[in-house]
Amino acid sequence: MRIKRKFRSLFVVELIAIALLLSGCDSIGFGPKIAKCDDPDALKLTANLIRSNSGTRDALFGLPVNLIADHSLASTEMILNQGIDKEIGKSSCAASFVFTNPSKEPTTDTCKYVSRTEYELQYDTNGQLVSTIPKVGPLSCVKFTREEVATLIANPTDPARQGDLGFNYATGDGVPQDYAEAVKWFRKAADQGNAVAQSNLGVMYDNGQGVAQDYAEAVKWFRKAADQGNAKAQTNLGVMYDNGRGVPQDYAEAVKWYRKAADQGNAVAQTNLGVMYDNGRGVPQDYAEAVKWYRKAADQGDASAQTNLGFMYSKGQGVPQDYAEAVKWYRKAVDQGNASAQTNLGYMYSKGQGVPQDYAEAVKWYRKAADQGNANAQNSLGGMYSYGRGVPKNIETARMWWTKAEKADEASSTATYNLGESYYAGEEFGDTDNADRATTYWKKVINSTPSTDQNHKLASAGLQCIREGKSSKQCEPLRCFIEGRGDCPDL
Repeated sequence: MRIKRKFRSLFVVELIAIALLLSGCDSIGFGPKIAKCDDPDALKLTANLIRSNSGTRDALFGLPVNLIADHSLASTEMILNQGIDKEIGKSSCAASFVFTNPSKEPTTDTCKYVSRTEYELQYDTNGQLVSTIPKVGPLSCVKFTREEVATLIANPTDPARQGDLGFNYATGDGVPQDYAEAVKWFRKAADQGNAVAQSNLGVMYDNGQGVAQDYAEAVKWFRKAADQGNAKAQTNLGVMYDNGRGVPQDYAEAVKWYRKAADQGNAVAQTNLGVMYDNGRGVPQDYAEAVKWYRKAADQGDASAQTNLGFMYSKGQGVPQDYAEAVKWYRKAVDQGNASAQTNLGYMYSKGQGVPQDYAEAVKWYRKAADQGNANAQNSLGGMYSYGRGVPKNIETARMWWTKAEKADEASSTATYNLGESYYAGEEFGDTDNADRATTYWKKVINSTPSTDQNHKLASAGLQCIREGKSSKQCEPLRCFIEGRGDCPDL
């Protein structure tokens, strides 16, 4: 069984570059052309000055470049300087800059770096701001007070810290899980352009966590982050195009976004790109190219890619058939608890491919996957009980697992067919021949599958045998022919 892992609910915490929050002061009231300290142009120039290259910041604040790089501007307080020139030409404001490290929680034992700098704002005769001249004050280290620590933790202004807090609420890490609160903080950071928060906000809309499920809104936020080069958002945007959620289904567009993320080394995108080549969706079918991308992701430890790579070796698609190599990759994935790999490893033991045939070991792996809700494993485990392989023969237990498989995957026509066959062949299990119940299940298979599907053909053959009054044993030659088995009895 091939699987495609889609990145839906993983949150990531990353740090971003220096952020700036400016709060204005009262206006200067000496006439219509006198400048204001909260003049947007003045604040913009101030912000540009702070966001300038590391050399300028180093010169401005007297801090080592690596210290500046590791710290973010947490707050800026603009206050009115007392010396005001009443003539048009210049006025001034003072600013206090507080730097904190966004990757660590502040404590009363850590510093905030404070620099009080006076800015002279120069205007032309039309009252338009033309420049700001900083008069740098000394830098000092001030310990956080208990109240400041509580405020910074509860109400961060740095978008990276806001995104971290959203992550904490989304996952219940250190705080009670609260999706609505997570959305609030993701949105604050996302609105400031934080790509990680934008991607995570998209996840919340996609899953309907903390907000009403809205695929179009999810796509909007994924795209914002993807356009900034965020690989996880690019992967998610590819998934949306792949499935036609929030956008028209477009396999070529899905491939485009998967490739952008895969080229950045994202293992989930590499796996999904492999699936597109494997199935010929959005690209020409190319098993060798599928193997290439599966291997890239598998080498990073991606369990889905390891499972898919094992499948390619088991079938000899894109690589020479090699059951031992298939088993090797399945084992890597089952070590991570991957249910599809557990199912496939069970199959290898049931057939003796790459390992000695061992029905008990097959049952063990089928059961592990079945307990995770894997419909294929549940169906196979039902089969082991029906034949008494690795477990005592028990048709009721077999039916229980087939019923679970049918409920776990409504498209599981194999489980539905098996349920019908178990009633049709009831005499073989010490049960009554219940053609009516068999007919109900087989009609369900016929109505839910195309005529080319093997289960559709088998169900049609079974109904034909029932109409002709044949027993299950008498119908075996026809089933053997449909399944393409060799040495079938004469029809």
